[in-house]
Amino acid sequence: MKAIAVADGVYQSEADGRFWIRPVVAGKRTWKKLKSLKLKPARNEAAALMVAHRQSTTGTCRSPFTRGKDFESLAKLYLDANCPDHRNAPRDDDFCAGEAKRLEFIVRFYGKWAVEDIKLNTLDSYKVWRIKQVTRGPGLRTTEIDWVTLSNVINFGRRRSMVDFNYIGSDRPPLRLNRPGRSSTAARIVHCREFAPADGNELNLLAQYFFAERTSQAIGFQMLFEAFTGARTNEALALRTDASNPDQAGFIQGNHLFLARSKKGNNPHVLIGADFADFLDCWRTWHQSTHAGNPWWFPGRLLARQSMRLQPLANGALNFALRRACADLGLPKRTSHGLRSYFVTRRRGDGATEAQIASELGITSIALLEQVYGGRPPNWDGMRQIRYWPDGAAPAWHRWKMGATRELDFAGEGKILEMKQSTKNGTTNGPA
Repeated sequence: MKAIAVADGVYQSEADGRFWIRPVVAGKRTWKKLKSLKLKPARNEAAALMVAHRQSTTGTCRSPFTRGKDFESLAKLYLDANCPDHRNAPRDDDFCAGEAKRLEFIVRFYGKWAVEDIKLNTLDSYKVWRIKQVTRGPGLRTTEIDWVTLSNVINFGRRRSMVDFNYIGSDRPPLRLNRPGRSSTAARIVHCREFAPADGNELNLLAQYFFAERTSQAIGFQMLFEAFTGARTNEALALRTDASNPDQAGFIQGNHLFLARSKKGNNPHVLIGADFADFLDCWRTWHQSTHAGNPWWFPGRLLARQSMRLQPLANGALNFALRRACADLGLPKRTSHGLRSYFVTRRRGDGATEAQIASELGITSIALLEQVYGGRPPNWDGMRQIRYWPDGAAPAWHRWKMGATRELDFAGEGKILEMKQSTKNGTTNGPA
C-alpha cells in the first residue's frame, strides 16, 4: 500500500484517502486502518490507540490491535504439546490426563473467551458456576485446582508469544480460609497426625474390614504395607514381584526391600524386621493364592475392556476405600499420609533417632521431618507406644499365615461379621 505521512504517526492512503497507523504488534510493524475520515479526528484516534497499546504491555489492559486468541484453541494447543512446564518440558501422562479432565469444565465456561479478557474479576463467576457441577463436597478445592490449570494454559500461551499477559497468574483469592499456608507448619503437623490410625487395634480393624471381601484385600495389604514402611502410595504401587536387581522396586536382598523413591527421596530401601517379615510371609501366601503370575504387589481389579492388561491399584484407591471404611466402622477420617505418620510415631516409640527416621522415610533432612510430622515430644518416654499388632489378638494378616491356629481371635472379626450381616440386610454400605 502506498501512503504518505500526514501527521506524527498517521499516514494517508494515496488510493482512497483513508488514514492509517503503523504500531508494532507481536514484534512486527503492521498497518492498522483508522475509523476517522478527517485528519484532526484521525490524529486523536491514533493517539488514544497508541496509549492503550503501550499500556497493554504492562498488563493493565488489552491491546486494541490484538483480536485475542480464544481460550479453547489455546487449551487444545497446550494439551497437544503435553502440558509443558515453565521450562517448556512436556509433562507425564498422568499429569496431562488430570489437566485434560479439568479443562473439560474450564472450556465449557471460558472456551469462546479471548484469553486477554480472562482476568481476576472473572474468577468469581467461574467459582459460582463450577461449584454447581461438583457432586461431592463444597467444590472449593476443585475450583482452586481448576484455576491453577487455567493459569497453566495462559502461561503456555505467553511463553509461545500467543498471549501478552497472564492476568490471573498471581493474587488469586484463596477460597478455603482454613487451608494451611506455606508457613503454617503447626497446622500441617496436626493435619497429618489427626488422620493416622490411633493404635494397632484400629489399624487391624481397618485391615479386617478390607480382608472381609476378596475385591478389597489388595487395599488392606497396601494399607498395612504403608504403615510398616512409611512408604508413599506411589512408592508402594510401583513394587513388582518380578524385580531382579536393586534398581527395580520390589527387589529383596537379605533383609532389605528396595523401593523407587519419589520426590527426590534418598535411601532406596527399607529394613525388614521381625514383624515386617511376618507380614511379608502372609502377603506372599495371599498373592500366590489369589494373584499368581501378576507382577504387581498390590494388583488392581481387572476391567472387562482391559482383560489382558495387568495394572496395580489406582493411586487414589486407598484413600477412597478408607473414607468408606471409616464411615462404616464409625472411625474418624484416616488417610494414606496418616499411615506415614503412624510409621514415624511407631519408630519414635522404638527409640529410633530423628536422623534414622528421616533416612528410613527417604526424607533429605531432619528439619523436613519435623516440619511435616512434628518434633519428638519431650516426654516421649512416658507415652504409650503404638504397635502393629492388636491387643490380645492375632493380627489381621495372619489369615494367610502358614500353620496358624485360632487360639487368638482376629482383632475386630466379630464386629466385621456383624457389619457384614447388616450389609446383607441393606442397612449399611459394604467394604470399599
